[in-house]
Amino acid sequence: MMVAKIIIDDQLEIIIYPELGRDLDEIRLALPAMGYNHEGIHILDLQPGIGKTHAVIDFLGSQNSFLVVTGTHKLLESEYEKLGVMHWESFPKMCEEYSKVKNMHSLGVPIHVICEFQCCEKHKCPYWTQFDHPKAIAPYHFLDTNRVREGHHFKYDMLVVDEAMTGYKSITVDLNELKGTKEIISKYISTSELDALVELMDKGEDTFDFIQRNIKDINKAKYASLKSALAQEEWDDVKKISSLNVSDLRKFAYYRSIHEEITTYDEPRFYEIFDLARQGVPIILIDASFDMDLFLLLYGRYAYEDSKKSRSLLTGKELKPLQDIKISVYESHIQQKERKIYRMDKDNFYYKKGLLNQDKELTENGKRTIEQLKSFILRTKRKYPNVGIITYKELIPHFSVLGPTEYFFNLRGSNALESCDVVFIIGTPQANPIETVKEYNKLAMTHIGPKETYRRTYTKKDGEFLLKDPETGKLEYHPWGGGVEKIPDALRPKGDVGSHRIDAREYQILDSGEVDLDIYYPLPYLDQLKSDSEQYQAIHRARPFLNQKEIYVFGNVPRQIREEFNVISLDKDQTTAYFMGTGTHGVYPLSLWSSITSLYQKNELNSLEIAKELRLYKQDKKSYNTPFITAIIKGVLSPRDVKKIDRLIKANPEITAKGIRRGYKFEGPDKFLEDCIFYAKEGNFINM
Repeated sequence: MMVAKIIIDDQLEIIIYPELGRDLDEIRLALPAMGYNHEGIHILDLQPGIGKTHAVIDFLGSQNSFLVVTGTHKLLESEYEKLGVMHWESFPKMCEEYSKVKNMHSLGVPIHVICEFQCCEKHKCPYWTQFDHPKAIAPYHFLDTNRVREGHHFKYDMLVVDEAMTGYKSITVDLNELKGTKEIISKYISTSELDALVELMDKGEDTFDFIQRNIKDINKAKYASLKSALAQEEWDDVKKISSLNVSDLRKFAYYRSIHEEITTYDEPRFYEIFDLARQGVPIILIDASFDMDLFLLLYGRYAYEDSKKSRSLLTGKELKPLQDIKISVYESHIQQKERKIYRMDKDNFYYKKGLLNQDKELTENGKRTIEQLKSFILRTKRKYPNVGIITYKELIPHFSVLGPTEYFFNLRGSNALESCDVVFIIGTPQANPIETVKEYNKLAMTHIGPKETYRRTYTKKDGEFLLKDPETGKLEYHPWGGGVEKIPDALRPKGDVGSHRIDAREYQILDSGEVDLDIYYPLPYLDQLKSDSEQYQAIHRARPFLNQKEIYVFGNVPRQIREEFNVISLDKDQTTAYFMGTGTHGVYPLSLWSSITSLYQKNELNSLEIAKELRLYKQDKKSYNTPFITAIIKGVLSPRDVKKIDRLIKANPEITAKGIRRGYKFEGPDKFLEDCIFYAKEGNFINM
């Protein structure tokens, strides 16, 4: 079988703009003037929080025609709907008669056939008319449909892809299935072209040119037989005929003419980007986790195939030479070393292993760990009332009562944590290894089995953590900084040795100028990227460039975050001391105000009942401080007052009531301010 390679001499030239500015303001000024409407691929590889999406939205506001695609409706709704554009929705959601046609749709009948069979007027149908607007936003699976084209021509002046356009379309042709489908179609109409095609495939011959010449007649036979089967309500036949995708059959024949003997081809969705760029469509890619090596792999694989058989044959449109595409990468490298991010309990980077049993229930160790984490969060709420949590999906129920929660691999487009004062990130996101291997096999066209992979484990020696290879027993420092603290090790094939890959790559370059995909981009690269990019996104959900929220990571901190900020690593004992020590004994005004107003509004308690519930005593601790509570529930001070007092005390723990008055014009009594200061310093007795 022919294996896909990368031809080193064909690698494209990429223009990199490493510095758009020295700080956030300079970069934001530069972003709108990047010439995005010029032909080529413009890649915004900028750090989260820089303003990539907002800059593109501002730019699109002056454009007459564009299509924005992304992986989720959530991101489209949260960001792009403000443009006032058409948001494409699925057929079941848009079809007003869907209950009547649901059966046909479930059997795979093409939507245009359903509409024609129902005698619907397409020019009045909400599903079809949504595609007539010159400005649109949609999930990126629409790019592979004729909704974005008129004939072979892309309908829009430019394309924007927000977040990495990942995924593959698996194209499979089963000859026996095809024979069965042909027989059913023959019940309704003569199919000489389909007969001839099956005969050619049975002989193992190249069928691409044949399908090219006869695709219209094959489709004509398919749709004629399908309409007859629908009219006769032969539902089994309808399902079988609908399964024949002539376009995929043509694609499969194209890829098989290159790779020979394949039974399945996994076409990267990213190929749509290269196809459109070669047609002169300006394209903007917005990706804070852009990986140059992965991009070059996809480009190299695409270029290799194009060198064997021109993609112009597949697209039906003459494409510009691949090397003529201008690719520009805009980068930012802002650092804020005065900004602290805390890596807690640094030797426990998973915070998952051993917590749950096979039934997804907490183990005894899990119960202890969760309770300890909850106690840390509750102690934090004495200072910061609004706490957000990002963790594994399975652990969400255990933390959701404490504040807004999100889970790994569901963070894109989420603004749930924007109003939080503190963000706790609990765990290290790692994709399912079986799914990672499957994805890698599609990417690099390999056939690695999940059981043929492993991860190195840690062992302690002379007070330092070293990686242990279970195959060789060899101990070594982690190449990315291990030995001081644990860092998750990447998934790798058994027998994989990094030095062997390097040697093999150099040999292949010298021998033929071509490199195997799995040598050019090995499995550990993909696994590391999936984990690090998700943790990077999680930490940046707190928008550390834009505010001073406290960020506590009970898990791995990616290398890029360490380059951007000042990462403080604490061991287990230091972590406990940090949360349970004197720094968290007090209760700060905003947190106390939130608890008092909540008890008053939700439970309808009076001042004395609230004081007893919170154990809120006066400074002499001889009686309850009901006047303090009454001042709050009667609105003597506004939320703005409370926030200002809170900020002044946090900024200067030694501040006095007079100092607060100097910093802020407060109408209330000194006694109230003195109580706020006292509780912030000595409020360990308060029941919160």
